[in-house]
Amino acid sequence: HDALPICQVQFPKTNQNQVVLASGVSLCVYDLAKQRQRKSFTLKSPASCLAVNYCDAYLAAGCTDGSVVLATLASNLLSQPMVAPKCQGQKLTAVKYSIVRPSFLGTSCESGVVSFWDCNATKNLFNLSPHCSPATDLAFSPINDSLALSVGLDKRLICCDTKTRKPTATVECEQPLTSCSFCMDGVTVVAGTSRGRVLVYDLRNLKQPCRTLEAHNSAVHSVDFKHRVEKGAASQVLSAVKGGRPGGHLVKNRSSSNRKSSSISRSFKSSSSSSSSSSSSSSSS
Repeated sequence: HDALPICQVQFPKTNQNQVVLASGVSLCVYDLAKQRQRKSFTLKSPASCLAVNYCDAYLAAGCTDGSVVLATLASNLLSQPMVAPKCQGQKLTAVKYSIVRPSFLGTSCESGVVSFWDCNATKNLFNLSPHCSPATDLAFSPINDSLALSVGLDKRLICCDTKTRKPTATVECEQPLTSCSFCMDGVTVVAGTSRGRVLVYDLRNLKQPCRTLEAHNSAVHSVDFKHRVEKGAASQVLSAVKGGRPGGHLVKNRSSSNRKSSSISRSFKSSSSSSSSSSSSSSSS
């Protein structure tokens, strides 16, 4: 990665000693502990977005030519580039795996098209054109297997039903939208704008944001929720581990912790285009 900058960074969900990087036409899995590259793949077109599936077995890369490519880590195989209608030659702006349906993949494109894919069959299932300008991001509900969001520079936040394959709600915002994310409660969603604002919505009432933050002086290209850590529950778990208590007691405490953690914090972290943090996108539109 000496010649080209790293444009995308993703941490695997099962191994925090590794990181997945995209730079130009190269994808690589880097071992942080041993400080060496473990796997690498070469794409036909430079990557513009990147996703890792729930068990870290597969990677999905969206490319600047409008194609999406799937990589299998166990076999080191790459799928053939797949291109949705109206996306040929148009950069993909986001690629996301569904949390509830592991083989379900979504992409958004500069042409305004939002596409959905079957990773097992490596085929395009259907496409929606809910935006009249570039679609900039999409997100899947963590609790509803048929709900997805997309945002775009046309100032629209779109709720899509992936079973009926139709948009179900449209929110008109005051500023172009550049990023979006779901809270784990499945009700709270957040959208970043091109002018540095972060809009927090409750899906039960989309008429106006329940909270607006002046987060940055430039576009917010990445936004995510930070989950609240219950100190009491964490202390109980640590005490059980240090005290060598029976496993059953530890499981009981963990279950209680999960129930308490269901109340997710409204706080979140967002990154602007001017930041060089690995969690933000590369450049402003």
